[in-house]
Amino acid sequence: MFARLFGKKKESTAAEAQEPAVSREEDALENSTKAMAKIRDNMSSIQAKIDMTQKKVDADFEEAKRIRKDNPKDPRINKLLSNIKANRKQLENYSVSLLNQQDMLNTLDNAAFINEMVGIYEETKRALDLALSDSLKKMQDLIDIINERKEDVNEIMSMLTERNEEEDNQDLLDELDAEIAKEDKNKSEAAPLPSVPTTIPTAAPVAQPTANEMDDLDAQLAEL
Repeated sequence: MFARLFGKKKESTAAEAQEPAVSREEDALENSTKAMAKIRDNMSSIQAKIDMTQKKVDADFEEAKRIRKDNPKDPRINKLLSNIKANRKQLENYSVSLLNQQDMLNTLDNAAFINEMVGIYEETKRALDLALSDSLKKMQDLIDIINERKEDVNEIMSMLTERNEEEDNQDLLDELDAEIAKEDKNKSEAAPLPSVPTTIPTAAPVAQPTANEMDDLDAQLAEL
């Protein structure tokens, strides 16, 4: 029984493992049923012998009692008493045989119950194995889908993270921009104005035209 319950698992497909197990269970059930039927027949036979022997004992006892009332010294009394003693001994033997048969029947009943429980265990185990296999397959399919979409998920999460950081820091960015603008304004206001010269530069001397230049000028005027 324990070997069937906790024996080493053989490497085989579910269909290959199921057929021998079912065949063994059917054979065990058939053999157990035949054995119990035979034992019940034996018990019925023994019980019939017990009933018949008990009737003989009762009849002989009543006969011995009747004879003893009439004649206590009648030799038939001892004969009847011997028969009663022998039959009572036979009744004891029959009772022991009947108890032995009952024990065997109880053992087979227990074995049948155990076989039934083993069958239920094996059926349950097969169902659990199938359910586990199906669950693992579905889980693996889900993992494959997640792995296929992992990059998209990471990209979306990255975008959401960057957007949240920018939104969370917007107040500080505004504060930085205001401070920069303020500093630029202060620098612009603090810059010195260009200096005005205090002396007026003297004009350069005007060159006088030469004699040739004057002759040329007179010639041009004459043409006009």
